[in-house]
Amino acid sequence: MSEGNYTYAGVNEVEAQDRVNEHRTGLPAAARGLLALLAAPVKRTTSVKTKNVGGAAAEVRLRHGSSSKAVTAELMTALAQGGGTTIYIGKLQFGDITIGSVVIDDTGANPDLVDDAADPGKLFETGTTVQRGTIDYVTGVVSITYGAAATEPVTAAFSHTAPVDFISPTQVTSQAAAGSFDEVIQLGFGRVNPGSVSIVSGAVPTYVDDGKGNLIQNNVAVAVQGTIDYVTGLVTITGGSAVASGTIAVTYTFNPFGKLLAAGGGTGEATLYPGDIPELSEEPWADGIKDEDEVFLVGSSRTQDATSLITRWTHWGEEPYRVRQIFSAFPPGGHDNDPSVRQITN
Repeated sequence: MSEGNYTYAGVNEVEAQDRVNEHRTGLPAAARGLLALLAAPVKRTTSVKTKNVGGAAAEVRLRHGSSSKAVTAELMTALAQGGGTTIYIGKLQFGDITIGSVVIDDTGANPDLVDDAADPGKLFETGTTVQRGTIDYVTGVVSITYGAAATEPVTAAFSHTAPVDFISPTQVTSQAAAGSFDEVIQLGFGRVNPGSVSIVSGAVPTYVDDGKGNLIQNNVAVAVQGTIDYVTGLVTITGGSAVASGTIAVTYTFNPFGKLLAAGGGTGEATLYPGDIPELSEEPWADGIKDEDEVFLVGSSRTQDATSLITRWTHWGEEPYRVRQIFSAFPPGGHDNDPSVRQITN
């Protein structure tokens, strides 16, 4: 197996007492959200290398998962449909939602909506049999029709088992305000963790991201007022309720294990050291990782074209571990390929 050229030579080659599994995986065009491409036990993974050999740029990042995680207040403003505020249709930030854990909170007169483990997939007014919507637990797609106009902010709380990003220490990017309703800010890092962004400038209300690429003024009954490209870290504020002044400060976290790969040979490496949970849990980005967790490679094409990745997993241990693959554009490689991996949201 050639280190420089990533030549395919099967699996389980021993290098420096580590085993290497190599996989060739296709990535579909303009994937909506991120696709879980491969997964393996986090406690035995020491290195993941990915090379883009296809015709489109792609983002890849490592996530970890398997244990249950809670989301307490995901903003749903961006899901409001048309000029009214009674209908919300779209995806929550995560899929793999735990049945019976969902609470949708309208801060006004509408009752909270909850799902019922005895009648899964439906959203009812709390304590009643009045159905106001549905939820797909696998994809996180929700459809809600309130009885009256909602009062913003509308938020969702739920538990899920979808893989989540590794988290860096908190970062701060500051710049002088342009003195207008519109601002463009380039963060110091890309690979931004969805749901981690907060923007403050003088007396202007704080902007936060909703985990789906939209910027919303926190606790203000207004529509989406900007966007963030999580891959590049480019923030665009459009039409805020007040002109920014003084210094704009953006706080956020990012995934240390991610890359934007150019088409046709762009390389990137994400490495976990030391790959043993007791030491791993001491790293600042490893907060919340459990012993049973897996590490996932996820990716998305940046264009309308498909692309192809070659990924090499290095791990320790005498036995090969299970890895998974989807949308293969090459003959399968690796051990126990499992085509059941599905699309996940950002």
